[in-house]
Amino acid sequence: MSDCSSNSEYSSFTTNKEEEVTLKKIAELKKKITELENTSIIKKEKKNKQEKNYQIEATCQILQKESLLITNQLIKVNQPL
Repeated sequence: MSDCSSNSEYSSFTTNKEEEVTLKKIAELKKKITELENTSIIKKEKKNKQEKNYQIEATCQILQKESLLITNQLIKVNQPL
């Protein structure tokens, strides 16, 4: 009878240990998932920032061209005949 009791205790201990190991693995995986999500969010924010910078740069180039055209037109208008 003591063998059965001993086996039951060992089995219970083993099951608890396995559950503990499994829970630790789950916690580690959750941590890794969170880190990956944070990294993904940061990458998206950087990409959005780059896209906005490209848009601003393109707008500046357009404005510079328009400014140059207007300046050239003013020069032509103000030239003596």
